[in-house]
Amino acid sequence: MSKFSQNSDSNRSGIYRLDLWVFLIFILLFGFRLWFLAHFPLTGDEAYHWEWSRHPALGYYDHPPLTAYVIWVFTKIFGTNLLGVRFGALLFSSIILLAFYFLGKRIYGEKVGFYGFLVASFCPIFTVGALMMTTDPPYLGFYVLGFCALYFALFEDKKLAWYLAGIGFGLSLLAKFLALFYLPSLWFFLIISKTHRYWLKRKEPYLMALISGICFLPVIYWNKTHDWATFAFNLANRHQGIRLSIIYPLEYLVGEAIVLSPLVFFPLIYILARFLFKPSRFSEKEKLVLSFAFAPIGIFGFFSLFERVGWHWPASGFFPAILAFVNYFFCRGRKAKTYLNITIGLMLAGIIGIYFVALRPDIIPKVQYKFDPKFDTIYLREYYGWTELGDKLNQILADSPSGTFLISRAYPLSAQLSFYTPNRPFCHLFGKGGVYGRNYFYWTDWEKLKGKDGIYIALNPIKGGEEELLKKAFKEVRLLEELPIYYRNKWVRSFYLYYCAGFIYNPYQSGEKEPK
Repeated sequence: MSKFSQNSDSNRSGIYRLDLWVFLIFILLFGFRLWFLAHFPLTGDEAYHWEWSRHPALGYYDHPPLTAYVIWVFTKIFGTNLLGVRFGALLFSSIILLAFYFLGKRIYGEKVGFYGFLVASFCPIFTVGALMMTTDPPYLGFYVLGFCALYFALFEDKKLAWYLAGIGFGLSLLAKFLALFYLPSLWFFLIISKTHRYWLKRKEPYLMALISGICFLPVIYWNKTHDWATFAFNLANRHQGIRLSIIYPLEYLVGEAIVLSPLVFFPLIYILARFLFKPSRFSEKEKLVLSFAFAPIGIFGFFSLFERVGWHWPASGFFPAILAFVNYFFCRGRKAKTYLNITIGLMLAGIIGIYFVALRPDIIPKVQYKFDPKFDTIYLREYYGWTELGDKLNQILADSPSGTFLISRAYPLSAQLSFYTPNRPFCHLFGKGGVYGRNYFYWTDWEKLKGKDGIYIALNPIKGGEEELLKKAFKEVRLLEELPIYYRNKWVRSFYLYYCAGFIYNPYQSGEKEPK
């Protein structure tokens, strides 16, 4: 056997070993996360997205509808429980992890793909994204699939891949507006790439954009019939106004360091800076990866000079960013590889800590919530009590007149009440509403509730303007019960349940303001 054949067999053997390691780690992670996601309570936003799935529509006030469709499918398969609501998050995060390995292997080689898979497996944002069903898992899952298809279109001359990329990015847009970053990312790459600039004169990129736009048409139609509510929310209502601030960019840098890990993010800033100032140093494949990393991270970095930016908003750039980070260190000798190994080890330790805290949050002191002056404060108030509250409400509704309905002041509370109460009664949002959660205003017809009784659930005793408007809305309001919640024999929080007899009208809907 020739030396060349021996080397070839050795290389194939090494690749197969990496494939096996990826398979084993993936199965272990998938199994553990599948178990874990059923062992901590649904967050308010997750419950709100589940409520979307009970009201299927072509769009919602806050975001496009794909998240609702995903939850609807898996609750039909697994039932209305934590697994049913969250399985979509696990599925899309698993797709992303596999894409790290297989596309990383295609672009940079087997070992870079393997290390990219490991870094992503223990990266905070992808770990949390695997467990919580927000709009991000479907948005990022389809965005990554779109990016993979785009790579095959550009570098392996697969014409069909252009149209698959359009579908991927289009479905990503159907989950979140931020998927639009594929357009400036691709445009930037084609501008700086002499080799691929000719695509600007070809039909395929424009057909790809057209296909993604067609996928987005349901959202356009829904908004046209709802006063462009989703656009108003995402482009205006949720923003605090523009003002130059040194605090916002610092918050942005700290936030990105937390969600990606500082060991990844700060070297990444250096890599992106080198790319920005001299892109000619990089290969064509590296230019594609870094363009898709730089556009969202850089644009939101610029916006952070003027307003507060969500830490997860540049998430579409995290997939290519991690690949670029791993490749940079993997190509720079033994010390750089040692840094990679240390990074992965520390990230794994941090993720184990996150999992442990999620199972036992009482170990973390937090000033915000006091349960007893004699003890340190602990982070429990939002964590415990939902099952007890749901059982209590179910009992009260069974003993109340037919047609008695649930109401609360906050959208996360309303959604969690509905999810944790047996038979899943709808809990109406009674209040002026905040920036978020306003889809509740589309779901309630207050005229149909006139004359019926309601149960008002509050996190604190009602007083002031809240109490005054509640008493305007009903003929009679009285405290029914204070429901204390205990954890390990220590008081954590109380829910306050009010019986409200004879609904008259919703003063908030009439434009009345709470007296101060």
